[in-house]
Amino acid sequence: MKKVFLCISLVLVAAYMLAAFIWTGKFFQKERCEGVRVIVEQRDTVQFVTPELIVNELVRMKIDPKGKLLSEIDTEGIEEAFKKKDYVEDAQCYLKSDNNVVIDIVPIQPVVRLFADSSSYYMNREGKLVATDERFFVDLPVLSGNFSDNFPATRLLPMIDYIEGNPVLRDLVSSIEVSDSNNIFIIPNIAGHVVNMGTADGYESKFAKLLRMYREVLPVKGWDMYDTISVKWDHQIVAKKRRGGSRLNVAEYLPEEDESAPDMETVMTSSGNKVKDNI
Repeated sequence: MKKVFLCISLVLVAAYMLAAFIWTGKFFQKERCEGVRVIVEQRDTVQFVTPELIVNELVRMKIDPKGKLLSEIDTEGIEEAFKKKDYVEDAQCYLKSDNNVVIDIVPIQPVVRLFADSSSYYMNREGKLVATDERFFVDLPVLSGNFSDNFPATRLLPMIDYIEGNPVLRDLVSSIEVSDSNNIFIIPNIAGHVVNMGTADGYESKFAKLLRMYREVLPVKGWDMYDTISVKWDHQIVAKKRRGGSRLNVAEYLPEEDESAPDMETVMTSSGNKVKDNI
């Protein structure tokens, strides 16, 4: 008897699910979208992205779902259309039971101001770029130079995070300029010299050496003594006296020549703090 009752119950459940599926299909075939609700995540940096902007874009792109049959609305297509916008970091689109379409928009969150290829952009953590224009201005770390698929600008984000998380370095660093992947220059707010960090690796110890240089050497030798301070090599700081010319002119990088320090004056090693008298 229990088995018969169980079988009957399963048949009823299956019949209900089938009926619900058929009814839902007919419902979608006849019902139309009543409206669009846009939810924009609030971000102080990108205030021009508003629900009104998104609704106007729907009309402009001819993908406004209002009035369309629910069965004809391509929610995934709407999502992808907005994800391609430079000012959008993420977008979600879905139908609600009240016959409305909801669009959730996450505006782009830039983390750096990028100058590359003779253009200026804001860049987020995923490397998405939004061109700078009159829509908004964000005070961010400045990064410029030569980048490629092998060495994208996002490679510098850990170093930038480290700088932004250290009050001393945040006040010290004006910008970062990349000559190539082996010659990354810090442009300090202290005018007169640049700092060659070498590669993007080991920046914590490199900054520690640089701060030591500022504490122990430059107060003795003079803040305008050197043109370039290099912390790119292990266990030493190397400085080049000022001789005029561009501070960012560096020789073409050759791996076989990067094994030892160049012909510049060694100011201090990490094993001691003695400053050579002939510098």
